[in-house]
Amino acid sequence: MLLVADTFDKIDIDKLMSVYKEASAENANYLYPEILNREEGDEYKSALRISEIEKRLFYLEALETSPNYRKKGYAVKLLNLTNEYLKREGSFTVKDSVKKTNEASIKAHQKAGFVIESQKAFNYLKKNYDNDNYGMSYNYTED
Repeated sequence: MLLVADTFDKIDIDKLMSVYKEASAENANYLYPEILNREEGDEYKSALRISEIEKRLFYLEALETSPNYRKKGYAVKLLNLTNEYLKREGSFTVKDSVKKTNEASIKAHQKAGFVIESQKAFNYLKKNYDNDNYGMSYNYTED
């Protein structure tokens, strides 16, 4: 039977994610580490993936916050925690590609110290430019 899910309400998200579980595990070395913000209890509030693409140059992607926890500062906190984690090894740069229409993500990045560095973003994983996204970066230089 073919299920055409042309609206979200037709999707059983748990069943869908079970399909992707094996592929996610196979691609773990490519897509991860996954950094999660779990404040209290067992629920994940926010998550992101970050890859070291060159020595101390990281590419951040898939910054997401659970719908129940949006507009509560969890994305900013996760970005700040990630930057603090990376500071343990010294100077670094984090690059990200953020949709120009995603004002919430742009503001979260800026609150965490990111700046818009270009009007088109370079996707380090796909090796191409995207005119619909800003190139954002966070730089830390150890004294």
